[in-house]
Amino acid sequence: MLLDEFASQTITMQEIYIQHNIGRCFISKNYKNALKYSQFFGALTKPCFSDFFYLKCSNSVILS
Repeated sequence: MLLDEFASQTITMQEIYIQHNIGRCFISKNYKNALKYSQFFGALTKPCFSDFFYLKCSNSVILS
C-alpha cells in the first residue's frame, strides 16, 4: 500500500507513480485520487502551492 511504502517521506505524486507503478496496472489518475483521499482523511499533508506530499504514519488510513 502507498502509505506503508512511502511513510514519513516527502515526495511528489509523479515520484510515487514512477516508483510504485512498476508491474501494476494503475494510471497516474489513480494515484492522484488515492492521495486526495488520504489527504482528506489526514494520512498525508500537502503544503499550499507545493507539488510535494508528506505521508504520515502508515496506520492512519488503509488504501486498497
